[in-house]
Amino acid sequence: MYRVADLSGNRLDAWTESAREYDSFEKKWHFYGTVADAMIGRLDLEQGSRVLELACGTGACTVKLAGAARNGRVVALDYSEGMLGVARENAAEAGVSNVTFVLGDAGDIASLLAEQTFDFAVCNSAFWHFPEPDRVLAGLRALLTENGVFAFSLPSWVEGRGEARESLRANVRELLLKRGVGPEQIAAMAARRGRRMRDVAGLLGRFGFEATEFPFEFRVSQESREDWRRISVFSDSRRSWSFPELDAATQKELRDEVEAWRRANLPRDALESRWLIYTARRSAELPRP
Repeated sequence: MYRVADLSGNRLDAWTESAREYDSFEKKWHFYGTVADAMIGRLDLEQGSRVLELACGTGACTVKLAGAARNGRVVALDYSEGMLGVARENAAEAGVSNVTFVLGDAGDIASLLAEQTFDFAVCNSAFWHFPEPDRVLAGLRALLTENGVFAFSLPSWVEGRGEARESLRANVRELLLKRGVGPEQIAAMAARRGRRMRDVAGLLGRFGFEATEFPFEFRVSQESREDWRRISVFSDSRRSWSFPELDAATQKELRDEVEAWRRANLPRDALESRWLIYTARRSAELPRP
């Protein structure tokens, strides 16, 4: 689904191994498809539009894009062959024929898709995972037409502003320091995780995109949340990949700290799924340094 640096392929293997579970969850609950509908609804897609999808996963969003741009074309990229294999099956089952699936790293799209252009690019619940969002945005700018639009969705808790989240970061840093992890290693781990999106509009602006943010929320069931946690890539047994350098006891202490923060700070209604949808239009010129 996406590349994670310095994990020797383990994270990629996890997505490949989880592809069928992930697909079964989505077909039962239509969770990511619901978010995709909200995102696509913010775009002025036309039947002949050319669309690039990053981190397409098992194709929940891909099939919707193919229908909206039925006379155009969709290029759907993912880093996991397992995910792409399921996405191809789903596209064939839906009877869409205007999708080209590409295996590759979102950070390499400028070279992978050289000489191609797109009216729109989308990324459904994955942009926050990219370890090098700068490379992704630079590639998008090179591929999008003038005034092209990049749309993506983020779980609202990923967006990193707020005193409560800063407090959590401070507590985690203190815990790591007490465990003997040095400041440079802490900074390297944080950079590798690629999840500190504290100023999304500013990040987009640096690459010549003018962003608009839309909140979106929808109801989910407790059963769906439990099913989601059973997907092996999201399960507790996989969480050690977040900090593979650390011993098991430190990883458990970190998980406990995060869980305590969630209980204290996230909405009491656990059956409300909250998102931020961004539409970012490519400006004619890059901003001056």
